[in-house]
Amino acid sequence: MKLLISAVEPSGDSLGANLIRALRRREPNLQIIGCGGPKLAAHGLKSIFDTAQLSVIGPLSVLKAIPAASRAADLLLQSACDEQPDLAVFIDSWMFSKLTAQRMQKAAPAIKRIKYVAPQVWASRPGRAQKLANLFDGLLCLFEFETSYFEPLGIPVQAVGHSEFQHARSNKGNAARFRKNYGDHDGPLIAVLPGSRKSELRQHIEPFGKILGMIKQHQPRLSVVLPAAQSVTELIPKLIHDWPAPVRIIQSADKYDAFAAADVALAVSGTVTTELAIHGTPMVICYKLDPIAGIWVDLFVTTPYASLINITAQEMVIPEFVQRRFSVPDVTESLLNLLQSDDARRFQKHRFPALIDSLAGDGQPAEDVAANTIIDWVKRKSIENS
Repeated sequence: MKLLISAVEPSGDSLGANLIRALRRREPNLQIIGCGGPKLAAHGLKSIFDTAQLSVIGPLSVLKAIPAASRAADLLLQSACDEQPDLAVFIDSWMFSKLTAQRMQKAAPAIKRIKYVAPQVWASRPGRAQKLANLFDGLLCLFEFETSYFEPLGIPVQAVGHSEFQHARSNKGNAARFRKNYGDHDGPLIAVLPGSRKSELRQHIEPFGKILGMIKQHQPRLSVVLPAAQSVTELIPKLIHDWPAPVRIIQSADKYDAFAAADVALAVSGTVTTELAIHGTPMVICYKLDPIAGIWVDLFVTTPYASLINITAQEMVIPEFVQRRFSVPDVTESLLNLLQSDDARRFQKHRFPALIDSLAGDGQPAEDVAANTIIDWVKRKSIENS
């Protein structure tokens, strides 16, 4: 079995690696081609281009990335035409997935195209659902509630669960191990998660430093731990050199131990906020986009919440400061309240378990569901072509 895989974001790289691991348990001779990051590379993928150039967010950044995305799509298409995989799986980046799938549909229609991770049509631009149904032959959703947006359009849909959330639940961090590996702290410990993209770091590093400076005025013994994503490990130390509190920069492999040890967290909105909730870490969520992206959010985003936890709860369980609501004094006040109030921390901790159950699920591992579905779709394709 030969699979083309496309993953240009760190989160997609993780999902892809989990999927390949599960597929190889069923198909030991599986061959993979395409593009991905270091986790897929560890499974033998030789990425045909550097995916970092496409790891962008916001309309202005996306527009700037279009020439690079077009060149990358041509490379991926050429690889598909040369190698003739049994299936092409596009994991993330709706813009790049759509662009490549359109070209593949015209130039290599015999190669079936699967989208793994649905665009968040429940949050913005619902018209993407029909575009996806027109371009892809199947969809693997992360969450059960997403299927209702696509099934009426006639595309085969399977909800698989979120493998990273399930992994976090079954591999919870250990606070004692964190202290053993990184030393003890005699004051409050804040986990800081400024993002995994360079564009996110540019927006958040400076204000996060100011927030920590204001917190330190009230908490002089403050310590900070920053789990650095592989994609930005070398960049982080240069950006935070003037932060006012001591910072332990740790590898992302140890992040769950850091979450378990931290008293609270300051995090950008994304997958990591649900991972923090799984560990029961109270947090404040921030997100800041460039001004043009902010206009886009105002025009197209329909949900009042940014994090999956709050979206699932349909209320502000976790304080959010997104775009125009983001200000250093307001975030500082909210974070200080969380540090100083047992009730505020207890409220989040009490709400997390039920919300996590509805997101991660308690069933079969997500990568196993995804792998079984993909193998089934490949077999159906073989039957149809015989």
